[in-house]
Amino acid sequence: MAAEWDEVKTHFFHKRKLYDCQWKDENGEILDLNDFRIAGASFGGPIAMIEDEKKVPRGEKGYRVRIYLPTGKLISWIQFHGRGLVKMGWSAEEHLVLVLQLSFELCEKAIKKKVGHIIIDASVIVYDMHGKRVNEFSMDTKGERFDIADCSIWGTGLVVRTAPTGDLGIRLLARFSLSERDYPVIALKNPSF
Repeated sequence: MAAEWDEVKTHFFHKRKLYDCQWKDENGEILDLNDFRIAGASFGGPIAMIEDEKKVPRGEKGYRVRIYLPTGKLISWIQFHGRGLVKMGWSAEEHLVLVLQLSFELCEKAIKKKVGHIIIDASVIVYDMHGKRVNEFSMDTKGERFDIADCSIWGTGLVVRTAPTGDLGIRLLARFSLSERDYPVIALKNPSF
């Protein structure tokens, strides 16, 4: 009995195994978590995983975003045909937020080939934990093309930092609501780094 307790300084702790976490896909195959980008929601909420584009080649069907309970049980998945995932995170409402770096060359090729299911007009897509698309919007403010260098997602909004492009320097673009459809994107003036 004493062997089950761990001593840390003057306190004793006992660990109990509640369950085994086995991260399985929709076919029951155990996944190697090293091949995935993972984002967990706050306070023990759902966990989202997507194949890392740098480690797993993209198939014809694209990637799957899988959403799990913290116990490792799959609750839903989304067939994702986009490319260039910059950041994945969760809102306070437990909505999954995907921020994409759009490749304009890819978009133009897709339009010429009339390829379906490629995300062209949204750089941010919001899903609920059951895989239903809740919202999508672009961080574009004036029809300008820019690359997203980084992003920070918080409870109700997000900020993206653009990479310097042409005569456009680094900009910060903020959106303070992820769920409202027509909420404006705000360009923060003269960010200094």
